Amino acid sequence: MKKLYVAIAALLIAGSVAAQSQRIVIAEEFTNASCPPCASQNPAFNALLDANSTKIVSIKYQTNWPGTDPMNAQTQTMVAPRVTYYGVTGVPHAIVDGVPVANDCGAYLGAPACLSQTEIDNRYAVASPFDLALSHSYNSTYDSINITAIITCTQAASGAFVLQTGVIEEEVIFATAPGSNGEKDFYGVMRLMVPSATGTALATSWTVGQTQTINYTVKVPTYIYDKNTLAVVAFIQNNTGKAIAQSALSEPIPLGLDASIKSSTAVTSFSCANTYSPSVELKNIGLTALTTADISYKINTGTATTYTWNGSLASGATTTVSFPAQTLTTGTNTFTATLLTTNGIADQEAGNNSYTASIVANLAAPVAAPVVEGFLTTVFPPLNWTRVNGGSTQTWTRYTIGATGSNGSARYPYYNAPAGDIDDLISAKIDLTNAIAPTLNFKIAKASYAGQFDQLD
Repeated sequence: MKKLYVAIAALLIAGSVAAQSQRIVIAEEFTNASCPPCASQNPAFNALLDANSTKIVSIKYQTNWPGTDPMNAQTQTMVAPRVTYYGVTGVPHAIVDGVPVANDCGAYLGAPACLSQTEIDNRYAVASPFDLALSHSYNSTYDSINITAIITCTQAASGAFVLQTGVIEEEVIFATAPGSNGEKDFYGVMRLMVPSATGTALATSWTVGQTQTINYTVKVPTYIYDKNTLAVVAFIQNNTGKAIAQSALSEPIPLGLDASIKSSTAVTSFSCANTYSPSVELKNIGLTALTTADISYKINTGTATTYTWNGSLASGATTTVSFPAQTLTTGTNTFTATLLTTNGIADQEAGNNSYTASIVANLAAPVAAPVVEGFLTTVFPPLNWTRVNGGSTQTWTRYTIGATGSNGSARYPYYNAPAGDIDDLISAKIDLTNAIAPTLNFKIAKASYAGQFDQLD
C-alpha cells in the first residue's frame, strides 16, 4: 500500500509541474477615424475578432494621425507611449500577443487584413505560464470603477513582466462619421490606461503556484460615451522582447437605472409645412423597470418644456414618446430633447440622454409650372430650392465649365463621399393644378468607376 501511495504522490507532483494555462490571445490595433485604409480593413478585421470572442480580446488605440479623431483627442497622452513602445509609423497597424501581424497577404507588416483564422488558432494553442483572473465593479454612484487582477503562475517564468490594464468602450457608435474616412462604428476603443501607459511592474521571476493580486480604483473619465459598454482589458507583457504571455477581459456591467433617447425618424428631415411633430425612441437599457421619465424639449432657441412619460418599460424594452407639434420657420430648424430624470432621480448614464434633429423647412409659396432650372446664376441652391446634407463634407454645389460661367449644373462628388452618404437637392414647390400629365426631365452626366455603386433618385 505504501508503494501505491508513493506512486500516486509522484503522479500528482508531476501533474502540478506540467500544469498549463489556456492562453487568451490579444490583438492591439492602432487606427484613426480619418484613415482611409483603416476604413477599408477594419470591418473584416472586427468581424474576425468578433467570431473568435472566446479566443481573442482586443484593444484599439486611436492615433493622432493622419487626421481628425475625437477619441484620440481624449486619450492621446496614453496612446503616444504605446505608439513609441512598438515603434508604429503608420495605421492601421495590428499586433497580436506583442508581435506585428505577419505580411502573408501581400499587404505590409502589421496589416489587420493579414490576420487569419489559422493564425488566431495557432496562437491560442500555445499554453501560457499564467492564469489571469480579471474583474471590475462600479461604486455606488457609478462614477468610479474598482479593478481586480489576480495573477497565478502555472509554469515557471522570468522576464521584465508588467501588467498592462486598459479601460475600453466595447462600442462607440456615432450618428455621423467623426473623421473623414466614413467610419461611424468603433469597437474595443481604449479610453484609459491604468495606472498609466507604462503599466504596473510585476515580479521578474515566477515559480509555480506564486500569485499576485493587483487592485485599482479609478474615476470614470467624463469623456466616456456610454458606461454600458465600459469594459476592462488586461495583459501580462514581457518588456524584454514585448511578448505577451496572457490576457483577459472583464465584460461590461449593465447599469441599474439607465435609459436612452434617440431618433425614431431621420436625423435630418425636410418639411413643406410649418409644423413638425417630433418624437423620440425611449429605451430602458438598465436592469430596473422604468416607470417614469422627464424629458425636456424645444425647437430652435425657444424655451424648453418638460414632458413626463409614465408607463412600464422592462429592461431592454423600447417605446416611442411623442411631443406636441412645433412651429417651424423657413430654413434649418433644430429640435432638441434631453432626458432629465428616470424613475424620479438622475439617470446613471448621461452620455445617451440627449437627441438633436434638424428639420429643413421650405415655407415659400409654390411656383406655377412649367419650371426650368439651368443653374445659371451664382446663387446656389437657387431661390426656394433646398439642400440637405447627409452628414459628410461632400454636398451638392454649382458646377461650371470654362471661365465665363455662362453654363451650369448641380454636382455631387460621389467618388469622394463616404459609403452610404445620402444628400438631397430639393426643388422649389411647384403648383401642378393646371398641368396635364406632368413630367420631370433632367440631363445627367456621370463617370463610372469599378466597384463604385452610386444612385440618383
